[in-house]
Amino acid sequence: MNEEIIFDIPALSYALVTMDLRALKTQYRNFTYYEDWAISFTIDDDITEGSRAQPVEMPEMFLRTQNEKNDVLEFQIFAWTDKKLRVDILLYNGLFFNLKYMFLNSAVVQIRSPNRAKYGSQKTFVAILQNEYNIGLPINSPKLQEEDTTSLPEYSVTYASNNDYVISNKVKNRVETLRGKNIWVPASLYWQERESISLPYLPYFSNCKGYGQYIPIWGVTEEHHE
Repeated sequence: MNEEIIFDIPALSYALVTMDLRALKTQYRNFTYYEDWAISFTIDDDITEGSRAQPVEMPEMFLRTQNEKNDVLEFQIFAWTDKKLRVDILLYNGLFFNLKYMFLNSAVVQIRSPNRAKYGSQKTFVAILQNEYNIGLPINSPKLQEEDTTSLPEYSVTYASNNDYVISNKVKNRVETLRGKNIWVPASLYWQERESISLPYLPYFSNCKGYGQYIPIWGVTEEHHE
C-alpha cells in the first residue's frame, strides 16, 4: 500500500485535509472548478492504489459559487466506523494536465484521534439528543443514508475553511435545495422509531473555522487547533 495515497481513519477519528491552491489564483484564472478539475475523496472499507476513484459528494458549503476554490482549502472527514481515504485531483481538461505536478505538493493529510475520555484509548464523550423536547433538530444533524433511512452515516465530510460566508436564512431553516435536491428532513421522518441519538460532535454549532459543520467534542477539549 502506498501510504502517501491511502490513509487509515480509525472510528471516531477524523482526517484533516489541507490544500494550498493559491498559485492557481494568479496563474490560471480560467481554471474552472467542475469544468476543468475537481477534488475527489474516495472513502470505503478497503481501497487499493489501483482502485478507481469513487468521489463522494462534496460539502454544500464548499460547492457554493461564492466560495473561492483557488485558495487554502480545509476539509474534515469524520469516520463513524474504521475507513480508508484516498485523495485525488481529477483533471478534465487536457490543456491543464501539466498542473498534475503542482498538485502533488499541494495537500497535507493529518489523522487526529481522541485520547482522553479514557486516557490512552480512542474512546470519546458524546452528546445525546432525545426525542422528548419540542425543539428543532440541529442543522448539523447526521444525514441519513438514502438507501436505509434508519441508519446513520459511516462518515461525514465537511468544509472546514474559514471562508467568511454568511449562511442565509433559507439554510438556517433547513429548506434550501442543492442541485435540485431538498436537504431538509422533517423531524418525524428523521426520528422514526428512535428515542435518542448519540453524537460524537457538538450539535447546533457549525461553520466554525478549522472544523466546519461538525466539531468533535474531543477536538475542542483535547486539542489546540489552529
